Amino acid sequence: MVNVDKRVIYGYGSKYPSSFFIINVDSKEEKLFKQRPEWENALRQLDLAPDSVHDVWLSFTKFKVDGYLQWRPK
Repeated sequence: MVNVDKRVIYGYGSKYPSSFFIINVDSKEEKLFKQRPEWENALRQLDLAPDSVHDVWLSFTKFKVDGYLQWRPK
C-alpha cells in the first residue's frame, strides 16, 4: 500500500522486517516503523492521513490502462 502527498511517499507492505515507511522527498529522509501505531502517529504529525493509501498493484494497473495515478489528477 502506498501514497504520495506533500512531497512525502508513505505506505506499508509485508516483505521487509520494517513494513511501515515514510520517505521525505525534500530531505531524502527515510523512516521505518515496525508498528502501525508509530507510523500513524508520525503521519499525523506531518498532517497526512494514514488511511489514504492505495494498493500498489491496482495503482499500476490503473496507470497502465488509464495513464494516471490516484494521487495525481487526470
